[in-house]
Amino acid sequence: PRTTAEFVRGQHAGSLGPATLLARSHDFSEYTCLLDLGGGSGAFSIEAAKRYPGLSAVMFDLPQVVAEAEKIIQGAGLADRIICASGDLRTDPWPKGADLILLSYIVSCYEPQTLRTLLARTLAYLPVGGRLLIHDFALNADRSGPHNAALFLFGQLSASAQTQAYTVDELSVAMQEAGYRDVAIQPFLPNLTFLVSGRKS
Repeated sequence: PRTTAEFVRGQHAGSLGPATLLARSHDFSEYTCLLDLGGGSGAFSIEAAKRYPGLSAVMFDLPQVVAEAEKIIQGAGLADRIICASGDLRTDPWPKGADLILLSYIVSCYEPQTLRTLLARTLAYLPVGGRLLIHDFALNADRSGPHNAALFLFGQLSASAQTQAYTVDELSVAMQEAGYRDVAIQPFLPNLTFLVSGRKS
């Protein structure tokens, strides 16, 4: 438990910047509930809820992670608008009712078949007009970079052989094949991450 708490707290410190940037750079005003799959400390849910008073959130992660995230969310004064649920995001049921799903730093952990299954499941979950956002380390279409993203993904291989260095085109195609429309790609953290979004038509 102590190691998990230290990891989640460290993750929270590293995620606050990207989470704040996402909340400031994207308009979430048309959505009512965010499902933050593998949300870790809840940083992205917290920053989105702070900026959009009409938005609630569900942070979904493993039980030991949720135990620490709940303390962080309580400390942010948002326990009434952000709830936590625990389980394996690949196999366990997700709480119902969200019209926006975020997968941040998640898809690079999974091989292509798991990614396809996960994307299909998000599409089936969302209502018409719902949106999926993928924020992750990824490579340019020709794999020429970004260099920092490539270095990070290479380093992750030492922790997990399942680490995947997807290109932005591969993620875009996977979303379109799952059935998403209006798929868009944009750089997010300079020389590091991308944001891929799509809507259920």
